[in-house]
Amino acid sequence: MNLILIGFMGAGKTTIGKYLASENHMNFIDTDELIEQNNSMLIKDIFKNYGEEYFRKLESEAIDKLVYAENTIISVGGGAVMFHNNMEKLRNIGCVIFLNTPIEQIFNNIKGSFRPLVGHSMDKEKTKSLYESRLSTYMKADIVVNTDNLSIAEISKTITEIVGVKPNL
Repeated sequence: MNLILIGFMGAGKTTIGKYLASENHMNFIDTDELIEQNNSMLIKDIFKNYGEEYFRKLESEAIDKLVYAENTIISVGGGAVMFHNNMEKLRNIGCVIFLNTPIEQIFNNIKGSFRPLVGHSMDKEKTKSLYESRLSTYMKADIVVNTDNLSIAEISKTITEIVGVKPNL
């Protein structure tokens, strides 16, 4: 069984994914990390040098390669499900889980970090607008987990209980 974590930037997909994988003796793949490794370039540099459209193509190609993943927690970039029929591709790979994180918590999680679509400035209105434009697509996930005021361990436990993860030991 594969579990795919989706959600807005700063929702905790990578952190929760790594924890969940460790707790359940599963593999972990972060598509952003995969793209960086395959292109020997940071995501922010891909955006800067080639633009968002090129990055989305790379993202979709990375998702295509995950079709053979087994017993894996997969974290995808916040915008991945918005392009190239990626939501449907992800559903064919495993159970898609939306980490529904309140926008104020997202602001706290990403403050001080660089995000290609909002930069360092963290324009709250721009970020909130982007979040709202993606929310209806995120809500099409197989499972929605509300992360508000939950620890990483609590979120992991909730996911494990909902999907009935049976690790391959």
